[in-house]
Amino acid sequence: MNKVVNIFFTLFFMVGCLAFNMPANADRVSINERMSHNKNVPVRGEMMKDVEVKFGAPIKKIPAVGQPGISRWQYAAFTVYFENNRVLHSVVSH
Repeated sequence: MNKVVNIFFTLFFMVGCLAFNMPANADRVSINERMSHNKNVPVRGEMMKDVEVKFGAPIKKIPAVGQPGISRWQYAAFTVYFENNRVLHSVVSH
């Protein structure tokens, strides 16, 4: 009886390992790639002054927080995150 139980648990363990080793499928989206093709938002590395020239004054400027300082500018269609005076990310509003 003990041998049958050992075989059962061994098979159960092996099937469990196989089930968890199945590859998962996921869609991968490159944010930097998408943002570089979207000319309606600032791109990474742009200077604050250039963003203001291209897109106008933001609706709201939120001052820098943390070290290094991360600030953000809110526009109607997107928000721009800056590290010091360079664009870090642009996020389109929904």
